[in-house]
Amino acid sequence: MEMNTIFQEAVDLIQQYASKISAGAPIGAMSTSVYDTAWASMVLKEVNGQYLWLFPESFQILLDSQLQDGGWESDITDIDGILNTMAGLLATLRHRREARAINEPPHPEDFYMRHLRAMDYLEKKLQTWDVSTTDHVGFEMLVPTHLRLLEEYGHKYDFPGRQLLMSLYEKKIARFDPRFLYSGKQTTFAHSLEVFSGQIDFVKAKTQLSNGSMMASPSATAAYLIESSTWDDEAEVYLRRVFEHGAGQGDGGFPSAFPSETFELSWILSALLDAGISVEQLSKEAVMSLGDHLENSLHKHGGVVGFSDGLLPDADDTAKTISVLHSLGRNTFTAEKLIDHFWTGNFFRTYTSERNPSLSANCNALKTLLALPDAELYSSYISRTVTFLCEMWENGGIKDKWNNSPEYSTMLLVQGLMKLLRKWDTGEMDEIPDDLMHHRVAIVLAQALSRSVQSQLPNGSWGAGSCEVTAYAISTLVELSTSPWAAACSELITFAITRGRQFLVSNRNDWETGPKLWIEKVTYKIPILARAYCIAALHVPMPSDTWTRIPCGPLKKTVQMLPKFFSKLPIFRKHRSAEFKLKAAMVESFPFLQYLRSIKSDIFSQDKAKAKEDKYLEYIPFTWTACNAFGENVPTSLLKDMMVLSMLNYQVDEYMEDFVGKNCAHDLHTLGTLIDEICGLRKNDWIFEDHTMPHYKLPRMNAKRRRLSTPDEFPSKSRRTLTAKESTQSSSFRSLSEVKATLTSYTQHIIQHPAVLRAPSSVQSYLAHDLAQFLKAHVKQISDNIRLKSPSGINYTGTETFHSWVHGTGANHTSCPMSWTFFCCLISKEGSFCFKNATEEYLANDVRLHLATMCRIYNDLGSIRRDREEGNLNSADFPGFDSPNIGASQSGGDNDVAKTDSIRKRTKELLVIGEHEREAMMTAFAKLKDGLGEEARRGLELLVDVTDLYGQIYVARDIGVATGKQN
Repeated sequence: MEMNTIFQEAVDLIQQYASKISAGAPIGAMSTSVYDTAWASMVLKEVNGQYLWLFPESFQILLDSQLQDGGWESDITDIDGILNTMAGLLATLRHRREARAINEPPHPEDFYMRHLRAMDYLEKKLQTWDVSTTDHVGFEMLVPTHLRLLEEYGHKYDFPGRQLLMSLYEKKIARFDPRFLYSGKQTTFAHSLEVFSGQIDFVKAKTQLSNGSMMASPSATAAYLIESSTWDDEAEVYLRRVFEHGAGQGDGGFPSAFPSETFELSWILSALLDAGISVEQLSKEAVMSLGDHLENSLHKHGGVVGFSDGLLPDADDTAKTISVLHSLGRNTFTAEKLIDHFWTGNFFRTYTSERNPSLSANCNALKTLLALPDAELYSSYISRTVTFLCEMWENGGIKDKWNNSPEYSTMLLVQGLMKLLRKWDTGEMDEIPDDLMHHRVAIVLAQALSRSVQSQLPNGSWGAGSCEVTAYAISTLVELSTSPWAAACSELITFAITRGRQFLVSNRNDWETGPKLWIEKVTYKIPILARAYCIAALHVPMPSDTWTRIPCGPLKKTVQMLPKFFSKLPIFRKHRSAEFKLKAAMVESFPFLQYLRSIKSDIFSQDKAKAKEDKYLEYIPFTWTACNAFGENVPTSLLKDMMVLSMLNYQVDEYMEDFVGKNCAHDLHTLGTLIDEICGLRKNDWIFEDHTMPHYKLPRMNAKRRRLSTPDEFPSKSRRTLTAKESTQSSSFRSLSEVKATLTSYTQHIIQHPAVLRAPSSVQSYLAHDLAQFLKAHVKQISDNIRLKSPSGINYTGTETFHSWVHGTGANHTSCPMSWTFFCCLISKEGSFCFKNATEEYLANDVRLHLATMCRIYNDLGSIRRDREEGNLNSADFPGFDSPNIGASQSGGDNDVAKTDSIRKRTKELLVIGEHEREAMMTAFAKLKDGLGEEARRGLELLVDVTDLYGQIYVARDIGVATGKQN
């Protein structure tokens, strides 16, 4: 499609609106709604003693739109099918029992059977409905009301989510006072007035009428006419205007809201102007007339507006309108009114009475604040809004309450954050905390980039072939194309944008016919807005950015090498285009890596963790983002918590081998008691068991660093001149004191995590026990390394079988059992745990034991040579794995050949055993997954995949930290 054609599309669209504004015609392009049509069909009017259905065409179109399964339209969400069918069923019941109307449309022959099918459909839909994930406008009041109204006709429905639904209803209705409606002060309750059917005085509710409507809602206005004892001609005129000028155009269909001129004008202008289309290209006269209308509306209502003239103001439309006016050079409006009306202290609320905040409304508010000439004056609001948005993203809250498409929310979020990043990078927004930008905003943007590239379909589209969703995603990728992380995968981004645009051009006739994405009481679409987004996506130019304050990376070489290596591992080899997804995951992992590096020394400082290299660190974030790329995305907070834990567990391994092994070798017998105290498994008053040492409790740790700060913190008794023997004892005491301080910091990070603290007390106890076993396994490993060391390497002379050791000390040493329990706390919701009964707990423990054993075997399998060099006990050292020892000191000719042959034999046997553990783990996991909720199932699948991946990496490449031979 030529650029001139695109411009003409945009010009036609703007002039269409300008003509309506000039003619004074009502504006509203929302698609028709079964729900509102059903309510309009129930309006009965008395005329000269006779009763007439006000809109018989609406009932006819309702009958014609009933589906074969008995329900009515359920485009994307369950709540659509539920509310549409409830309203449709209620309408059929009223028409069936209402004998007074003289203009009843002829009922079809199967009218009674249609009624029964609708009941059956609704019953089934309610049984599978997940109330906890629903967020449509007012659903917590609308569904209970329809349940009540249907019960009046003898139809009662019980379903699993009813208790939660009624709990939400009670919380919402507790905030309601009928005087709100009678006072004349506008309230959002008017928009859903039907929820008060039979419960309030509808005559008194007349005070809520605005231009004849109940907050521009056809269904609420219809309910007002149905329930009011006095007919209201103004409301009738409104409904007839919607009937004629709404999307139904006189066929009987009613939209969810009408009119909606402020919403449509501001959104369409914003989409086109943000895409770089100039006012002149759009037809300056037409654009300015629309700008005049928006500016007059803001002036008229004191600097705030609703989605239509005279309606209750909201943050979304107010922010968008101010932003558009600034784009047109009309800078007379500030953000003061936006803040005064909608700021809560940490985020913007769309309406003052909303139950939960909207991501998109806060994105639009952020973009508006940043668009102001004096944006730096609002840095405090910007910082807190960005923090709120990052928290929503991190907790998986990308789905917005006003649009079903995650790509829409991502587009708005990326536009806002990239605008901030550019200003911050040039020093315009210095008051925004560096940590917020480096470690939260960076992660969100890198993930948005990675996931947008990965979610593109083979035909170049996004969102199951939706042109509108594809337009959202293209705009997102264009915005991110010159971000700090883009250079490493520029070819992927360019290819994705090109294919997406080709899809839009090839499907030009489908721009306005896609699915309903926008959310009201039920979902709807605005075809002309969808067209505007498609035009914008085809036009928006690639930005040009140079970064100075944000680390750019990863290196292109790294993005080429690591994904290629990973794509050949068994876990990824089975997937098509694995290397492509892994490259995107590599880019996503980079800000996480930067975050890990920033906190790497918080608990284990470098002087106590002397790794020759930290090659394991770059693997940690990538293993999580890589596995996450091949399934449904888990919350970012979960990824982040597990990356940190993975790093800490590596550092524990390094710390125990390097510091504890070298400085506490003569005090290993006391460490078990110390670990129990640290983990809270015994009274917290431990003193050293060696009676030759000072008998006093350890000094308190510095509150900030959570470790001993200076020698002066020791009691004076330890600072006198010591004999040689006492000096050795004092040195040992200081080492143990250091161990206690460091491991206390480590264990507190885990035990005091908010997700752990909200878990059942029994689970907290299990985790403390698992943590102690993990640390004790390291002590046992150090002890075994010392005890079994011989001139030819490790010479195992113990009585414990390999099976017993690898399922006990060996498994615990991997940290897998403890990490599993911690992970289960992270994926459990407050007030409940992910495993609901004894069977699930048993299967879970079976899975984690096999997983830990498998991990230990694969770990050892990949590090036989390194363990030999460093004197570490390895699975291959147990009797049965080839009787000749492979001494690290042996060398030369035939001996080297024998050594290699022996390692090959041991490796082969370990592989067989490892595969047995994998099969046992997968069998138990398959049984466990059957009873889990969706989020818990996906989370545990990810944990299993990451653990399995590490085993495969160990086999292919030893990524452990080499600490040097034990002394």
